[in-house]
Amino acid sequence: LCPLLGRTALSWIVDITSIGAIIVYSVISISALNMAFQQKNRLVLLTGFLGMATSFWFAYDFLVPSVLNVATMSTETYLLLTCWSILGFAYFRFLMKKDIQRNYGRSTIAWEILLGLILYTSSVWMYEFTKSSLESALASAGRAADVLPVFRTTLVGSCIAQVASIALALIFLFSIFMHVQKRQALAEREKILAEEKNRAKTSFLSNMSHEIRTPMNAIIGLDNIALKDPDISSRTRQYLEKIGASAKHLLGLLNDILDMSRIESGRVVLKNEEFSFHEFLEQINTIIAGQCRDKGLEYECRIAGQINDYYFGDEMKLKQVLINILGNSVKFTNPPGVITLTIEQVAQFEGFCTLRFVMKDTGIGMDKEFIPRIFEAFSQEDSTTTNRYGGTGLGMSITRNFVEMMNGEITVESEKGKGSVFTVVVTLKAAERDVALSDSISFSEDFHAIVVDDDEIACEHACTVLMSTGITAESTTDPRDALARIRSAYEQGKPYQLILTDYKMPGLNGQELVREVRTFDKGQTAILMFTGYGDLPEEEMKTDGVDAIMNKPLFAENLFRKIESVLRSKTEVETDGSAGENNDAPPAEALAGRRVLMAEDVEQNAEILQDLLELEDIEAEHAVNGEEAVKMFMEKPAGYYDAILMDVRMPVMDGLAATRAIRALDRDDAGKIPIIAMTANVFDEDVERSLQAGMNAHLSKPIEPETLYAAMARLISEAENEPS
Repeated sequence: LCPLLGRTALSWIVDITSIGAIIVYSVISISALNMAFQQKNRLVLLTGFLGMATSFWFAYDFLVPSVLNVATMSTETYLLLTCWSILGFAYFRFLMKKDIQRNYGRSTIAWEILLGLILYTSSVWMYEFTKSSLESALASAGRAADVLPVFRTTLVGSCIAQVASIALALIFLFSIFMHVQKRQALAEREKILAEEKNRAKTSFLSNMSHEIRTPMNAIIGLDNIALKDPDISSRTRQYLEKIGASAKHLLGLLNDILDMSRIESGRVVLKNEEFSFHEFLEQINTIIAGQCRDKGLEYECRIAGQINDYYFGDEMKLKQVLINILGNSVKFTNPPGVITLTIEQVAQFEGFCTLRFVMKDTGIGMDKEFIPRIFEAFSQEDSTTTNRYGGTGLGMSITRNFVEMMNGEITVESEKGKGSVFTVVVTLKAAERDVALSDSISFSEDFHAIVVDDDEIACEHACTVLMSTGITAESTTDPRDALARIRSAYEQGKPYQLILTDYKMPGLNGQELVREVRTFDKGQTAILMFTGYGDLPEEEMKTDGVDAIMNKPLFAENLFRKIESVLRSKTEVETDGSAGENNDAPPAEALAGRRVLMAEDVEQNAEILQDLLELEDIEAEHAVNGEEAVKMFMEKPAGYYDAILMDVRMPVMDGLAATRAIRALDRDDAGKIPIIAMTANVFDEDVERSLQAGMNAHLSKPIEPETLYAAMARLISEAENEPS
């Protein structure tokens, strides 16, 4: 190129390339730095800082001296820089027309740099060109009079060139600006249309959910009532059980469709509330253990290491993730299969804990080719008409979306015919809450405990929980070794004060171990038996000497409350045989004779609900809308009703308005009477509206009778124990 362009032309190219490279490198470094701050990416942040430092050094060493001293570059270079900047505007305009994703035009930095460069370089070029032309004319003409026409022509020409270049740049700039304005206006219109579509979609889904759940409430309610009839034949009972199972399956499909729709529309919001990890796990284990028991599977939940009792996070969505995966394990595992859930806290930093949930089954497994597609919506390995497992193929997609919303990770390993392993890792904030024991219970230095379990991990976890509060604990996986230790300690006058034993153990099970211990310890040792959610003969266990029964896994707060209860019982009433009973939750019998006000506009639903309440000897009075419910409540004396069951969607006055009206009344029971929402509105915002209106609980239709009874018993008990 040198012979063709010449050394001067080549120097222009070098100058332009150097300046352009410095400017581009600076812009990229600034963009990288901004992106790193937003994403909190330390590597990109470091790269951005290094790029900025390098850009400043190049600018200081080359760009700034070139700008301050115009003689460092040739006159033609400034003209080329002007043309290059105008071409930059033209190319930018071309890119914006092709920019379907709308990635360009969000920042005005590039426009400002190009426009400033055009103004500066064109001015310098005009000055240098006029100066060099004047010097050349003076050298050739020799007289000032002969130079003046040349100077005038040169000045006019250079001014026209500068004005033309600036005007061209402004035309391109105006065109780009108008394009950006149109694009922003279009984006606003699209946003408004999308919001309207989402509102219409949400309204449709809400109405659809309400309309489907209302008849399903009748189906499931009548099915539950019919199943409680002792006189029905076995065949009729089978039919009713199949009706109930089919209705619940349909309800599960409806919930999956609603969840997926809300995820796609971006209406799912994560909560960050404190929750009890023990209660969270208890609910999961109760559901999955029941499903495994019905199918003839073995289920085990274990905790490895230390787990906090309370965390901050979205309990409901994390619970749905685990139940979705474990529910699939139950579905795809044939008896006698095994399903295990293992929880471990793998990291802790500045109050945040990383938890790993490993769910393993011995089911049918999956092909390696299907694993990458398992989290896709409507994806099923066997989608043919012979698929005997059913389902929509939405569960795993919903699960992955929820995990990603929690900034977690989900992975799967599987082998056809051998089973699957799902691993979910999430980070939760630990709640700063300590387990508080009664002042009347204290553990001395010589308080010793022994843990007996054939599972080494379970032994280690139980010892960790006990020793976290100063209880000296030892463990063994051999029940016969444990019996020998307990007998030896008793004979030496240093007996164990507490024994924790598993129920299912090889050689000598927990019940047999307790019988042996009771032959020589005179009932002095507190014995707690824990089990993996199996049905234990509780009365028989207590007769043999077991003080309390607990479900695995063990949690500090739950365990210490149970220990406290057992020790107090042994101290106060040595022989009453009632140690270890859990009185935290009021029994279902506590509802007998209660009177509730029931607000429901659908007569059929009201009749079904009334029948369900009568099964527990609960008296119900019916109001057909919210206004009538408020009127009936006002007409009765304080304390007449024990609770109010309130539908939300009702004519004349809805349940939310009725609840606010009742809470605003000037009477003693208006503020504390339990009001339970019973509605087909199931979205998170529906629950929030119910609680904000003053309701105590939100139950979605179709109503599960046991859930309703438990909620009523708990809320009525809390209201009665609440100080006036």
